Parts: sequence; C-alpha cells; structure tokens
Amino acid sequence: MMTPFGPHTHRGRRPAKSHRVGRALQPDGHMTMTYRAVEAHRCARCRATIAAGSLFSRHAQSGTSLFLGGQTREPVCMTCVPLRLETEEPGGQG
Repeated sequence: MMTPFGPHTHRGRRPAKSHRVGRALQPDGHMTMTYRAVEAHRCARCRATIAAGSLFSRHAQSGTSLFLGGQTREPVCMTCVPLRLETEEPGGQG
C-alpha cells in the first residue's frame, strides 16, 4: 500500500531493510548482533556501500539522534568492524 510517506505494509510498517542473522564476536571481544542487508546501506564510518545480501552490524553514533543529543544505531560494514559469527554447535560446525 502506498501512503504519502512512502510504501507501507498492511500494518502500517515499512518493509524491512535488513534481517537479523545472529550474534557475532567483534575484534575487541564484545558481542554484537549481525544483520543481512535486504537493500543497500551506507556504512556510517567509511561511507562505503553495504550491498544487498552482505552482512553488517549496527553501532551507536553519537549526536545522530534528533532527541536530546542521544544515539542511534547506524550500519557499519565488515571492513570497519570485522565480525566472527557464533555457530550453533560447539566446535565451529554449523
């Protein structure tokens, strides 16, 4: 359904631009959620294009929120933050 504000589903929500894949380990040892892009995104750090089908993470970017100088979580490519996906089974097979 098309509204004056763009395409929306029957529940008034926009189609997803990404889907959760699972948790991954960052180089600093912290865990983060990993996403697969449904459509192209722009990396918030290096401005490179994150192609549809590529994996990426989201990280807080200071001062990007419109509300009281808060933070929003922006897409970051695997070049800027390399990730190692968790596996379902112990031993790295999954």
